[in-house]
Amino acid sequence: MICSIKTIKELFWDVKIWWTPAREKAEYFWWGIPWVSIKDMEGKKEIFETNETLSKLWVKNSNVKLIKRWSLLFSFKLTVGRMCFAWVDLYTNEAIAAFEPNKHINLEYLYYILPVVANKVDRTNNYGAPLLNKGLERNS
Repeated sequence: MICSIKTIKELFWDVKIWWTPAREKAEYFWWGIPWVSIKDMEGKKEIFETNETLSKLWVKNSNVKLIKRWSLLFSFKLTVGRMCFAWVDLYTNEAIAAFEPNKHINLEYLYYILPVVANKVDRTNNYGAPLLNKGLERNS
């Protein structure tokens, strides 16, 4: 059997990365739509609930797409390599990439191998905090 090495970009053409809504807009927060931060991922393999939630108004105004249940979430800033599975439909902040279920890749395998690979290629930002830039993350 011949195995080939693939990049993330080859396996997942649509890696979802979103952002944090403006904190001064209170109407964007606390309305029940799960929104994952890296802190929510600490020590968990699955995300069932989040510390913060968002409103439908934010979803409408931001034009983001929902991250589907069963997607694999991967932190690529600050705490590089933290992984967990989304057990509900949700949104994430800008430090998390989402890999949706794909018939060509075993997400359970990616759950274990991606942190190892990420820690070998992580960089630091201007403040010395670890991160993978979009180029590395999308093409790793």
